[in-house]
Amino acid sequence: AISAAGVLTDPLAEVEGGMSPVDQWLQLARKNERNPGQIDRLLEDLGKIPPAEAPSERAFWIGALINPLP
Repeated sequence: AISAAGVLTDPLAEVEGGMSPVDQWLQLARKNERNPGQIDRLLEDLGKIPPAEAPSERAFWIGALINPLP
């Protein structure tokens, strides 16, 4: 699990600009915000993404980023 944890945050060579999947999602989400600054506020609430050495915490962080409402 630890070796795979970086996949979501490592830049992808085949993606223009070498963006990671998380960065791609953030870019798309910002284009479709319901309220200006919504994604920035969410990122502020979540704090820094947990390190790849903590794959479960990282997975929960990404889950909360994608679906912030329970």
